[in-house]
Amino acid sequence: MYRVSFLPSLFRLVVLSGMRHRSFVFVTLFIGGTTAWDPETHRIIARIAANLISRDTTDYMIRDILSEGTQPQRILPLSTLMAQIAPFADQHSGVYRSYKSYHFVSTPDKNCSGVDLDRDCPDGNCILGGIPRFVMEVADLNLPGPQRSLALKYLIHLVADIHQPMHLGFEGDHGGVGVGLHMPDKRGKHNLHRIWDHYVRTNNGRKNLDSMGHTNLLMTEIHTSRRDTKRSIRRQAGSIMPQDGKSLTLARISAMTMDMANETFRELTCRYAYSTGTDSFGNPIWLESRESLDQAYFDSRSGVVDLQLIRAGVRLAYILEVIDQHIQLSQQAVETITQG
Repeated sequence: MYRVSFLPSLFRLVVLSGMRHRSFVFVTLFIGGTTAWDPETHRIIARIAANLISRDTTDYMIRDILSEGTQPQRILPLSTLMAQIAPFADQHSGVYRSYKSYHFVSTPDKNCSGVDLDRDCPDGNCILGGIPRFVMEVADLNLPGPQRSLALKYLIHLVADIHQPMHLGFEGDHGGVGVGLHMPDKRGKHNLHRIWDHYVRTNNGRKNLDSMGHTNLLMTEIHTSRRDTKRSIRRQAGSIMPQDGKSLTLARISAMTMDMANETFRELTCRYAYSTGTDSFGNPIWLESRESLDQAYFDSRSGVVDLQLIRAGVRLAYILEVIDQHIQLSQQAVETITQG
């Protein structure tokens, strides 16, 4: 039986808590074919971000970097272009395996205090180090075009991944891969990581939307909700990294990454993904392997995933616009020196 009294409405979780514990450890989540959000989910987040980008120069920057010095793609809408490249990092890291660790981080089993960078990711080779690395590479005009293009593709992908709760999963079960569960109306066992990659977003198949349809639904939520979702999320991001270009530093994007990670971990990884509710003392009721999920598990979490997709899209758009501002300032500085 599932206790869902603690489940919030979609927009109660909009503003980040601002908790900034340093964290994360590394474990291979690609056991048994498990990757990240499924490609459709990555496309949804990319489309949301593209639809929220308001600066023409940001649109041009994305196309220019992806073109790697050739003629930028002008025909495709930005949302289509970003949706096409959104799943790329999974394919790339499947070949170049040194990139795999950037998709996730592992945390101590059933420890819900938060992620810790020094404890969980001391070498920086996890998603907490990956997002800052790729942001700074995209913004660096001195790097070769192919390197900046690859960094942009990874950035678009990893901002989505850090909002997937199992990418901050427990070390002992490899981010949910080792938790095999029975699902309603499906044969065999499905691991918890895969369930959150795909089945929770689609409410176990009951929300039959492709990426375009789901994007349109979420854009309507953004524009019609009584709570100003977009502004609230951007305000929180701006409290760490103001959108003025000058604020784009490794320290600030690292702090923003930690906030995103801790929000996902505390609000979803422990509370919704690994547990079915709480006992009378407020402790999580942990899922165990071979347990059977019922449809209530999916019904009560579908809206939470929708919020994560919105958060990821809004934040990705914000980060890309900050990078654009930073590049504009860098180019102006070079022009001033040249003219002087």
